[in-house]
Amino acid sequence: MNTKISKYYDKKQAEEYETRRGKTQAWHVESEVFNEIKNRIATKYNNNMDVLDVGAGTGRWMLDLNDVASKYVVTDISENMLVYAKERLNYCSEEFKKNTQIIASSVEQLPLHVNGKFDLIIMTRFLSFFSITEIKNIMKIIRNYTKGDVVISLRVTDKKKNILSEALNLIIKSPIGAIKRYQKSGKLSYAGLDSEYHNAILESGFCVKKKNVVVKEKYNRYEYWELTLDQKNN
Repeated sequence: MNTKISKYYDKKQAEEYETRRGKTQAWHVESEVFNEIKNRIATKYNNNMDVLDVGAGTGRWMLDLNDVASKYVVTDISENMLVYAKERLNYCSEEFKKNTQIIASSVEQLPLHVNGKFDLIIMTRFLSFFSITEIKNIMKIIRNYTKGDVVISLRVTDKKKNILSEALNLIIKSPIGAIKRYQKSGKLSYAGLDSEYHNAILESGFCVKKKNVVVKEKYNRYEYWELTLDQKNN
């Protein structure tokens, strides 16, 4: 598994994570897209869902789930990021606090820390750090925890040349930024081919119900995918 990301988020990086991103339009549009999906799924469960948030970082979605989650399990490999998730929990209702667990764990070690199945599993700003092979392995682990609904985010493109162009553009325009990105994830582009991601999801026993575009950029687009179990394989 990609371990660079856990080492990257030291205390300073964790502290600045949302401060820097929260100023962008994409961050706000992403919140709107997430909440539209979340509200639609929550209606199925009468606003009473068991939720697993994998790679939750600072617990960004905690306040958005406060009124619809009867159980909320937050996991992340970075203990520095989870410090801020614990602080965010203070702004939630007492009932929500009582039913929330915050666990420092990598995704492959989830079976050691998390039990049960969940109505909704969230993995946002997470999977793009991993290779296709790693994503298949992650999704196979997630299959053991889901009752049906999974929401993931991915940065995708339809042409491989766009990935190379983005990487080259980053190196030319911001060499320091390119170094930091590589130190963080081992990649110069977070984008992957839509078709490769789609096939990886299918091979892992899931169906793609809907792809929601958050933002389109020059070389790629950022999307939220709604998944469900492929009943033929379960």
